[in-house]
Amino acid sequence: MKVEKQVRELRKQGFNKGEIAGLAGINRATVAKYLKEDFNPANSYYNTTIPSKIKPYAEAIKTMLSEGKTFKQIGIIICEKGYAGSDAAIRMFATRERKIMKETARQGVSGEKIERKWLVSLLYRPIDKISSISAEQLDRIIGEYPVIGRVYDAVSGFKQTLSGKKESELDKWLEETDSLEIDELSSFTNGIRRDIAAVKNAILLDYNNGLAEGSVNKLKVVKRIMYGRNSFEMLKGKLLRLELKCKIN
Repeated sequence: MKVEKQVRELRKQGFNKGEIAGLAGINRATVAKYLKEDFNPANSYYNTTIPSKIKPYAEAIKTMLSEGKTFKQIGIIICEKGYAGSDAAIRMFATRERKIMKETARQGVSGEKIERKWLVSLLYRPIDKISSISAEQLDRIIGEYPVIGRVYDAVSGFKQTLSGKKESELDKWLEETDSLEIDELSSFTNGIRRDIAAVKNAILLDYNNGLAEGSVNKLKVVKRIMYGRNSFEMLKGKLLRLELKCKIN
């Protein structure tokens, strides 16, 4: 019997959540999830992003910190404004912001926080698609750290080469990138040279194995999430329902 059906059947027999958890070999939180009326085995946090509860109040917290308010005072104020997260999240965020404020004050400069993950996201998406960082901020960063500009230009050039349908441009890009003498980029270009024919085919041809690789990766992720808790039939049902929901195939 599938676990969720077993949980529901035990509930009908009058067992409480703690007893069901012991009989089914799962924790109480999972039992509670299975007993929800809208429970769907195809649904999970897989392929979704959980929004931050504290992000809408970030600027207000920074202002209150600059005014010298305590964690407790900040918590009371933002809770009145609708914050529904934990006190620990407020403390972690405020502690990080306070550290940044002290560091910028010590250095005698007026700074702003630009997280590393925002810069990393530039490797995958154009800057106009990233709301966390602006073109003006990127220009200031490159002015302070020129190597970031060289990496950004190299990555952008590679993307243009892939979409430009001109395989001859790849050799030129490889030479220009090697001249930067950045170890991480050199490692990347060496990898391309080891499989240069496949890379040039990716530039010339319109088709690839991305759909198959993406489906396999998705299957592996869901399998790991469910490992040791459900059957093959459960895994198959979850994947098929997910594909139907997302209308990928």
